[in-house]
Order: sequence, then C-alpha cells, then structure tokens
Amino acid sequence: MNDLKLGRLLRMRRMRHGWRLADVAGRCRLSIATIARGENGTFASVGVVRRHGAALDLRIEWTAVGRGADATRTLDEEHAAIVEVVATWLRRFGIEVTAEASFSIYGERGRIDLLGYHTATRTLYMVEVKTELSDLQDLLGVVDVRERLAPRIAADRGWRFDRRCSLLALAATSHNREIVRAHGTIFGIWTRATLRDGIPPSAVARQLLWIPAALAGRSAWLAGRRRVTPAR
Repeated sequence: MNDLKLGRLLRMRRMRHGWRLADVAGRCRLSIATIARGENGTFASVGVVRRHGAALDLRIEWTAVGRGADATRTLDEEHAAIVEVVATWLRRFGIEVTAEASFSIYGERGRIDLLGYHTATRTLYMVEVKTELSDLQDLLGVVDVRERLAPRIAADRGWRFDRRCSLLALAATSHNREIVRAHGTIFGIWTRATLRDGIPPSAVARQLLWIPAALAGRSAWLAGRRRVTPAR
C-alpha cells in the first residue's frame, strides 16, 4: 500500500468514526497538522504512522490491518457499491455486463471495472469507476489505452461493435466536482450523463456519470471528505 493510499485509508477510517482531525490528534498525542499531513500521504516517521493508525484501530506493518477484512472493505466498499449501481443500470437495457474484465494485449495489461456490450446496437461500453479523483494523468492514460485496444478487447469476446463509449462513473462528492470544474480542458470533452430509470446510456465517445450516494443506499460518500461535523 503506497503512502497516498494509506493516507486515504486513515482519513476514511476517521470519517467512519465521525471524528475530527483534533479528535484523532488527541487520541494519539500528535498535532492536528501531523494528522492532516498523514491523511495526505506524508509521514514524519514509522512511529508517527503507527500511533496514527493505532488511534483508528489499525496496526501498521507497511500495510494497514484492521479487524478482519475491515481495512480492505473501507477502501473497496464504496467502489464496489458504484460498480453495482452502474452494472444494474446497464443490464436494465439489455446490455451484457462483465465486472473486472482483464486484458493482456501487445504487452498492455489491465482490468476494466465494467465491460458491456449491447447486441442490438453493436455498442461497446467500457466503464471506469472512481470514488475519489486524484491522479488525472493516470486516469486519462488508462482510458486512452482501453480506447486504443477496444477492437481487440471486443474481438477476444466475440463482440463486433460499431460504436464505443467510455463511461467514467464518479462518486458525486464536492471534492470530485471541484476537480472536474477546475480542469475544464480535460473534462470539457466528456458528455454529462444521467443515470435514470427508463433512460439508456447514449453511445457518445466519452460520458461522465455522477453517482449520488443515495443510489447506493448511503447517506453520503466517505471518499473525498476531509471534515466531520460533530453531532450535537
């Protein structure tokens, strides 16, 4: 687990507890600034990381270990929830959907969160799911590779497509919306899509799909949040 991912895990664990930065700092006797830096992936020492993790019921051994599989679920459960929402929506319109579709072509390897094919319209759908936008260069690189290899990816499954659509499904958080607004040049070419009953996905080249937490049966997404409002 790299530092950024560890920091994200620490932040999401704090959010799950409903604690402020000050609450965690008090529990592990570190400054608020140190806790904030840790959540951004910057750690002063191994001792600091371990104290930070201990306050959140994590034992740091170059990875974060929670009770049972709880640490893994903290990072993956929201991603999986979005995958399920989008997969259900696509299947509603007769689109064949495969989750975690892997490929290895010309030395390029990867997995696609959701790969779909609509036989009637001969449309190929490649869905990337993000709970929190961070490395935009990496994101665009992943999308470009899949679009370039789309003919082979489809052919390996016996699909012949006339139209191709890259769907970027994002958790509808203020953090993600701010990044999209701040990078108009990058996201300006993405058509905004709406996930509604009775409205199938259009087959434009690239679509950005906002996923509200309510669609996944949640009150709010934890990913991307930085602050907790204490209960009165």
